[in-house]
Amino acid sequence: MKTHILPLYYQGLLFILVRRPYEIGDGIAISDPNAETSIHGSGWWLVKDVSLFTTTVVYVMTNELATLSNGSMANSRIINATRSPHATLFTLVKFPIDVKYVKLAIFKDAIEQFIRNRPREWTSMLAFRATRAEASEGTIVSRLSVYFWNFFSHLVYQPFRVTGFVEYAIVSYLFVI
Repeated sequence: MKTHILPLYYQGLLFILVRRPYEIGDGIAISDPNAETSIHGSGWWLVKDVSLFTTTVVYVMTNELATLSNGSMANSRIINATRSPHATLFTLVKFPIDVKYVKLAIFKDAIEQFIRNRPREWTSMLAFRATRAEASEGTIVSRLSVYFWNFFSHLVYQPFRVTGFVEYAIVSYLFVI
């Protein structure tokens, strides 16, 4: 049993001391390196604490706390969004299938105005387009993509910035339907 634990222990130490894949405050996604990457993105974790043996993270969407062994993390795919040059927020919005184009244009303009009013937080809207129709639900699903300045560093100090954007999008949406 000890022969199996020691290599994992040393692998975890080397992982943290040599590779240094993240720091406290970084936003990371953790996945199996052999699994296909989802087109819908990954669940994001905020690094809360790093020791020689474990890493403590908080799940961004629910504030769940998890402590992971560095040895198990050493064999995972880790995407560090904080070190990525252009962090992007993707969100899906459903509109009624019979929504008028004029109302979609109003929604898009409202989101662009939100971004322009906050130049130190948001950089630009990348895309707003329909991705699929869900006839059984009577909706069209649209994907909204925006660039955010230092996305995860803002989450550490001001966690309501992204929430504010999503709430603004919802309120704008309610005026459209």
